[in-house]
Amino acid sequence: MPSGAIGLPPGGTVHAHPEYTGPLALRYPDVRIGVKIRLTGAGLGGPCAIGGDVSIRSATHVDNAFPAPAARGCTRHGRDVDAVINAAANLPSPAGANTVILEEYFGLTPYNRLP
Repeated sequence: MPSGAIGLPPGGTVHAHPEYTGPLALRYPDVRIGVKIRLTGAGLGGPCAIGGDVSIRSATHVDNAFPAPAARGCTRHGRDVDAVINAAANLPSPAGANTVILEEYFGLTPYNRLP
């Protein structure tokens, strides 16, 4: 997304990278995965991330019923920009106001076939 879209100086690009934080629970037909969204680019530094304990449940790998916590740990040229990112992205955001779509592939092996 353009950096200006989240309140940072224009001309840069902010990248959002989902990262697994655990746990992973498979209870057919539901999947529960802990994720956080790492923000990089546009001069951002520090451990800038949204969440860390966001749980996503879905049999279709689409969820729009989870709350999105505030970003934290975001700096730009050594200056804290958490408030700028949170204001521009309307974070924290309540359940029902967010959407995530994940493409996931699971391979299951019976216990008796493990090495």
